[in-house]
Amino acid sequence: MKVNILVLMISFVLFACSTDNIIKTEENPCPSWQIIVKTKQDIKFTNSIGQWQSEIDYKNLSLIATDSQWNYQYAPNGNLIADKPNYVEVQKEFNENNEITRLVLELGHVYENKAENSAIGYFLLKLDENNFDKIISYYDISCNNLLLTKINYNGTEYSAQDIIEIIK
Repeated sequence: MKVNILVLMISFVLFACSTDNIIKTEENPCPSWQIIVKTKQDIKFTNSIGQWQSEIDYKNLSLIATDSQWNYQYAPNGNLIADKPNYVEVQKEFNENNEITRLVLELGHVYENKAENSAIGYFLLKLDENNFDKIISYYDISCNNLLLTKINYNGTEYSAQDIIEIIK
């Protein structure tokens, strides 16, 4: 019994200390297990005093993938690429009073430029039947990552961060 436990302990140490999990170094700048995907960005529409803008119909916001000319993009089956969970969507959270508490843009539709280790995405945020905001998202794709780095929202550039406040 003691021998079995000793063999298991030695095996654990040998396999746990494997060289497969090397941290990013100059010799190995892209460890295969260290891939980062970040395509979401929290935003907050505020009024002039920093409170949630109450005149927006948050429940009906819609996110639509476009090309660089703001033309809608369609999947091979002909469906509009819009409001697709975990790909292109507006995630919304409300409190018990039905007031918005969190708004997240899932910006997962991108055009890659492998030569520059970058990608870019174009989106329209449909506020209502007549009003759309333009969003351009920028990504680092080095090491097979898809890491959101900055956003251009209606002509204003923001670094990707915890939350972006947009005065409406």
